[in-house]
Amino acid sequence: MLDDQVKTTHKSLRGDVRGPVGSLFSNAKKSKRSNAMTTRLMTALGLTACLAASVRGQTYDPAAEQFAFFANAGAGPCGGGASDESTPPCYLFAVADANGSHQIFFASPGERPRWSADGRSIVGSLNGEIFVVSLPGGTPINLTNNPANDRTPAWSPDGAKIAFSSDRAGTSDLYLMNPDGSGVARIVTATGAAWAPAWAPDSRRIAFNCADSPTSPSDICAINVDGTNFVRLTTDPADDTDASWSRDGASIVFISTRFGSSEILKMNAADGSGVTRLSPGTEAHSPDWSLDGRRIAFDSVDPDGGYGFWLPRIVVVINADGSGLTWAAQGHSPAWRPLSGIGVNNRPAAAFTYTCSDLTCTFNGSVSADSDGTIAAYDWRLDGTTRSSPITSKTFVGGRAYRVSLVVMDNLGALGEATQTVDLDRPPVASFTHACSGLTCTFDGSASYDPDGSALSYWWSFGDGATAPGQMITSHTYASGGTYLITFRVLDSSNYPGKLSSRDETITVGNMPPVASFTSSCNGLKCTFDGSASADADGTIASYTWNFGDGATGTGPTAMHTYAAAANYTIALTVTDNGAATGTQSKTVGVTNTLPVASFTFTCNLHTCTFDGSGSSDVDGTVAAYAWNFDDGAAASGQMATHTYASPGNFSVTLTVTDNAGGTGAQSKTVAITNAPPTASFNFACAGLTCNFDGSASADA
Repeated sequence: MLDDQVKTTHKSLRGDVRGPVGSLFSNAKKSKRSNAMTTRLMTALGLTACLAASVRGQTYDPAAEQFAFFANAGAGPCGGGASDESTPPCYLFAVADANGSHQIFFASPGERPRWSADGRSIVGSLNGEIFVVSLPGGTPINLTNNPANDRTPAWSPDGAKIAFSSDRAGTSDLYLMNPDGSGVARIVTATGAAWAPAWAPDSRRIAFNCADSPTSPSDICAINVDGTNFVRLTTDPADDTDASWSRDGASIVFISTRFGSSEILKMNAADGSGVTRLSPGTEAHSPDWSLDGRRIAFDSVDPDGGYGFWLPRIVVVINADGSGLTWAAQGHSPAWRPLSGIGVNNRPAAAFTYTCSDLTCTFNGSVSADSDGTIAAYDWRLDGTTRSSPITSKTFVGGRAYRVSLVVMDNLGALGEATQTVDLDRPPVASFTHACSGLTCTFDGSASYDPDGSALSYWWSFGDGATAPGQMITSHTYASGGTYLITFRVLDSSNYPGKLSSRDETITVGNMPPVASFTSSCNGLKCTFDGSASADADGTIASYTWNFGDGATGTGPTAMHTYAAAANYTIALTVTDNGAATGTQSKTVGVTNTLPVASFTFTCNLHTCTFDGSGSSDVDGTVAAYAWNFDDGAAASGQMATHTYASPGNFSVTLTVTDNAGGTGAQSKTVAITNAPPTASFNFACAGLTCNFDGSASADA
């Protein structure tokens, strides 16, 4: 039967609240804690467990199709995000892919949205007026501007007319107008009330809800747009409403209460025969047949998703034969979008960046792109609120992570979505102090804190296998002195499982002996020792003592020592800390004698040569002796030597030097002695023809 307002005035023509479902949403109270109440509600709705069992978890290919609907935006004021048992769910007008994904919100055209033939505009009714919105991003435009109650519009498939219901003639009847609101003309149906028109695919005939009187049931009637060929397709005592034509015009689906709750039925469009239940036991409202004729979308209720006393509505899809019941989205009043004339259109790539200053974050969606068009609309989901500009900001409440989504629509209506998690839960700061007396230490973590003000949980590990969970201040007694790695962890309580911070610190229990450590470097018999790497974990090194292994000793962090002979020596470094504890390190160092280097120069004057061995050296000692071999059987000693050769020739002169440790080194050089030629010289005297010659002045150097 019609609801009470329609029965008395014929003006309130069933928006979103209808029949038994309307009374449930308005009056029935469901306790979230009462399984019995849930069972009674499901029984009242005529729902069976098959809805929840068969709908959840199923998916299907959206086949590049979309529908408009009113999406469930949570309980309370839209965007509030809180569950409130006194407030019904809030619904926002949205367009989504046919599987319910990529939802984008727009300004609402009002109840019962219906698309234009090109899929670019949509009409609806709001507060008794008909509004049209161009998508994406349009502003609702009032087409009727009439004091009467104008509602339930529907756009003809050829795009030429908009049919709607109005009581401007006294009772609710059907009217036609042009898409711009002009040319309003009444279709006289001769019924008590007519509303909710649904166009046949050829745009020549309209099916609609009809009732003869306020007390009579709602039926499905049909009429030509010129007012001829009126047919009452259903005459059942139950309420039959919300017709939708198949795309071949042969069948009509509609909603009926003839089987108890509101169900979706199918009949022949010509005469109303062949009534078939498509999804027995499933609560159904607002059916709409897909453009390819293969599927039917309608809204039902979610028996498991109540907001307090309210059962949210859901959009479900079935095949034309009633099979394949599939959950598409939370919401109601689906209307398939015509996209067949658009052709191939790539989905836009939604993307965004963000920066945060403290708890205020700025989001930039202008990096989104469309490979074959432009981005025409943006829709942000920011912790229960929505925004529609490409760049937007929001100040969040700290101490948690937020899931931020951006849905974009391109100039041809395709949708893309990007989601990121914005983590504003700052980790806690772990900090502790400790104080030890003997083997007992007290640990205090009270300096730890959480920047977001969350409560903290504590956990200690004392480095010897013992732990202390849950204590901010605790004490522990060790079995023996030593160094121990303390691990202190704090966990905040802002988000499950919370954020963890840890601090590790090595502590010393008792006086730990110092650790002696040294390195050595030797050049022949001379060695250098460095003990500066020695350390004391709980104090300082007070003194260094060296034993060089040959009876000699030294002090200080570094030392040098020259050994008398090459050998292996055991070096020991003992360090003493400020608490009189000692530590020793010993190493064996191999000391070797570096041989001296012989080097000499010489100068010769005829057969006499002078030799100089002062260039000889010994890096780890001194040159103790020089021995010369002149290669003609003669020898000499000393740093300097002179020798005269008896005859010319090449002589290999060798200098052998011996260092103070008995090591020797030699150098040989070739000395060339040459024979200088004699000098001829003579005198003469002549008397007449007789001359005397004298060559005695000739000489050989």
